[in-house]
Amino acid sequence: MFGKSAKEQIFSSWWMLITVFLCVYMTRINFFIQTVASQMLFYLQQHDDAIRLATTFTILLPLGGAIGITPVGVLLDRGGIFVASLVVLFMGVVFGLFGIMRSYAAQLVAIGFLVFLRPLMYTFVGDYCAKVFGFATFGTVYGLANSLSGIFGLVLRPIDLLLKSKLHGDYTPPNLVLLACGVLASTALSWKVWSGTRRVALQ
Repeated sequence: MFGKSAKEQIFSSWWMLITVFLCVYMTRINFFIQTVASQMLFYLQQHDDAIRLATTFTILLPLGGAIGITPVGVLLDRGGIFVASLVVLFMGVVFGLFGIMRSYAAQLVAIGFLVFLRPLMYTFVGDYCAKVFGFATFGTVYGLANSLSGIFGLVLRPIDLLLKSKLHGDYTPPNLVLLACGVLASTALSWKVWSGTRRVALQ
């Protein structure tokens, strides 16, 4: 999409898919961050274990961002955006599946994957926008995608109300819906990257 106007880029499937991806993954991550203690208590049914895991998460979250910088950079430089998109898909699935298990070890695995998925997701989106759209319009396309994902995050409020009313504190249904949305968004984006780059290579 290099050389295209910002308007052409924004109305392209390349931009729409990365925006949907960003909306879904930011919502998944923020939902977990906001409800980690409640989720641990719901799945483990042990107050001490829930507090221990929630505390562990608050410590690992910033550490994951700092430690993950180098491997994320290597992944994006050597693997490219297609391989990186598959890694995001894999990590998102593991986080989603282990995050609904009623096991201390499983929840610890979910937390471990999330703290590395978060910096990877943010860096991947920026790298994708730079490589697909170029730097001439980077601020516009990347900024608008982030703005829309922030607005989309308002969906967390009705999810919270639903949890406290009809779901009676059951975190599994929203987690499964968010997992399914993540798989669909990641798969569609990976396919777009693969098919698009393959078409360019053939030309």
